[in-house]
Amino acid sequence: MKMPNGYGSITKLSGNRRKPFMVRLTDGRTVENGEVKLNRIVLGYYATRKDAMKALAEYNTNPYDLKQKGITFEEVYKMWSDKKYKKISEQSAVSYRAAFKHAVEIKDMPVREIKAVHMQNTIDNCPAGYQTKKALRSFYNQVFEFALENDLVEKSYTPFLDIGAKETVINRTVFSKDEINALWDALERMEYVDTILILIYSGMRVGELLEMQCCNVDISAKTMKIVRAKNKSSLRTVPIHDKILPLVEKHLNNSIALNCPTLLANQVGKPFTYSNYQQKRWTQIMEQLEMNHLPHDTRHTFASLADTAGLKKICIKRIMGHESKDITDKVYTHKDISELLEQINLIE
Repeated sequence: MKMPNGYGSITKLSGNRRKPFMVRLTDGRTVENGEVKLNRIVLGYYATRKDAMKALAEYNTNPYDLKQKGITFEEVYKMWSDKKYKKISEQSAVSYRAAFKHAVEIKDMPVREIKAVHMQNTIDNCPAGYQTKKALRSFYNQVFEFALENDLVEKSYTPFLDIGAKETVINRTVFSKDEINALWDALERMEYVDTILILIYSGMRVGELLEMQCCNVDISAKTMKIVRAKNKSSLRTVPIHDKILPLVEKHLNNSIALNCPTLLANQVGKPFTYSNYQQKRWTQIMEQLEMNHLPHDTRHTFASLADTAGLKKICIKRIMGHESKDITDKVYTHKDISELLEQINLIE
């Protein structure tokens, strides 16, 4: 059957071939020695004429730049990164570069030929943990979304990638006395190391400290109020230990000067997100002081210090926000702030 002009052609190649049917398209004309010659570009090779006809029909339904047919994953990554890296921080760019290194198995493959199995192999072979695999999947998703937008691929297989289940078992270790002393010794030379001390001596959750509003900090009363964001109702009042009072006051004055609504402000005067605090502050401090702790270890440390100092159980529960199972403690016992302040200062 003769094809319409400009539609393309199918030729059966000689010999014993697995894919003998060649599909070619015309890509302009050139003149050589006075003769006009058609420039042919191969669309692909197929096992049956039916497959060849299908490929040719699909191309004519949705034509794409044939010169981009063989573009590799690495080339697409470079095109994507040229635009992406202008809009993000250097830290984020470093994360994407690290993800690309895990994609070495597919970097030279034509991007149109990359399927879920190819990307899945790079994830399965990645020696790092869950978070790195999650970042790699996100990286693939963004690069292939870019490829789709620019007609470099017909489909993205990233929704089918499996990164496994997140590890939920976390070992908690308290800060030793020597480590706490090391934190105090580092106050003058390391930024934000005081935030770790505030957490250790208050028993607050990391998220509670990061979300603490300046308006809920009362230096004269030595209290910080933790409130429910939706209705602004008070959850509990945390007494400020005398040791960390100057640290809290310093951050409060700094945030007020920067017009930041939260007690802790980052270097550009904005509130911290949990990931930003953990990645850019906590991890850096732990590495420099050669310690191995997670942020939530501070809360376990407070509980340990409070128990060692002999604080009353009901006061520890009030300060940390633990729900009491004893109906008498829960309903009839009222501990005012003066007693909580007296109790928390028993911690050395």
